[in-house]
Amino acid sequence: MLTKITRQPFNGVNRESKVLDLIHSDLCDFHANPSFGHNKYVITFIDDASRYCYVYLLHAKHEALDKFKIYKQEVELQRQESIKVFRTDRGGEYYDPVYFQSTGIIHQTTAPYTPQQNGVAERKNRTLKEMVNSMLSYSVLSEGFWGEAMLTACYILNRTPNKNSKQTPYEIWTKKVPNLTYLRVWGCRAVVRLTEPKMKILGEKGIDCIFIGYAEHSKCYRFYVIEPNDYVSVNSIIESKDAISDEERFTSISRPRGMIQPSSSFVLHNVRYIPELKRNLISLETLEKEGYTVKLQSGKIKVINGSRVVLSGTRRDNCIYSLDGHAVAGELNASVEEKDSLAQVWHKRLGHISEAGLQVLEKQGLFGKKSLGKLNFCENCVLKKSHRVSFGVGRHTTQGVIDYVHSDLWGLSQAESLGGKRYFLSIVDDYSKRVWVYLLRFKHEAFEKFKEYKQL
Repeated sequence: MLTKITRQPFNGVNRESKVLDLIHSDLCDFHANPSFGHNKYVITFIDDASRYCYVYLLHAKHEALDKFKIYKQEVELQRQESIKVFRTDRGGEYYDPVYFQSTGIIHQTTAPYTPQQNGVAERKNRTLKEMVNSMLSYSVLSEGFWGEAMLTACYILNRTPNKNSKQTPYEIWTKKVPNLTYLRVWGCRAVVRLTEPKMKILGEKGIDCIFIGYAEHSKCYRFYVIEPNDYVSVNSIIESKDAISDEERFTSISRPRGMIQPSSSFVLHNVRYIPELKRNLISLETLEKEGYTVKLQSGKIKVINGSRVVLSGTRRDNCIYSLDGHAVAGELNASVEEKDSLAQVWHKRLGHISEAGLQVLEKQGLFGKKSLGKLNFCENCVLKKSHRVSFGVGRHTTQGVIDYVHSDLWGLSQAESLGGKRYFLSIVDDYSKRVWVYLLRFKHEAFEKFKEYKQL
């Protein structure tokens, strides 16, 4: 028992039927640049019955308990109910037994090194991070906007269904059907009307901004100012309901940004055409075969034809560069710009929701009478939401011994065996399940041992 003990399986638990009977929470370090306000952490509070989620941004971990007190005060007053059980991991952010005893709340913690017992909060954080990744990728905004993207992702997630309930968390929490008509694609450009005291009689009555979310307790949007005027400074955040959003206007995405001289032509041969892609993917090998010189340095890329830079860009991922076209003038007509379908528009407005989620909301009539149509391929979801493929159970139909042989190498052992061995090689016949074991001093002896096994 002492040497063969294994971890117990994690069984599913029943969902609470009453709001505030159980609250899940987890703190997440985003490992990114600080957001606006210099926040570095995110904390989530999820009601078990409705899955309604609150998100708070933190400067430091020790603020977690203070945020819980703010959350508790608000939801208990609004719901006229009391929190009964509060479940977290053993991170230590909430270590204050006196406080929980005084409020009567049962503070449940997971077993050591067992985050699976706090699965609701862990899964919610994963979904939020995937949405933030996709939103940042599509808008091509910097990582400094992750905080605003996180708050928007939570706002959207509360208004979209999950597989365990036909109702959205917002509907269960408020007893109201959510209104989705005012949602906009996060990160799009917008012109915001100035307020009356700041508006001139003559001249421009709006300023150029980026849409970054929804106001918490007001019926208006939040915008990041990119072109200041006499009354509003650049890089500031304003709230307004009077704005015109251009949901197809971004720094890139669906608009090729590589540039060449108008009098020149840029032709690549032997390229692969994929209709579902909304952006050109050009391999470096193709460019080099066409006689162009490619220079990569400090996260930048330059494509040179003779002495002229014809394309330039910035690295977005390990192997992907986004063309910016700042180095040269003109326009590259390398792809056909297509107008997004209604499904694509709502997919982006709802934080890159899945097609199944769109279908549920469509059946509930939340998009009006128009049919959404088919959701096309979204490269941002593929790049930012990719998961490991599940491992199936392998069943080999071997007809006899040594038709199929498995092998694995174990080590390095901290203690040497008699004879100075630190590794062992196991070879298993699939048909009979007979096992051979060889002790090794070094890894490189493995192939020699296999040859020895083969001669048996």
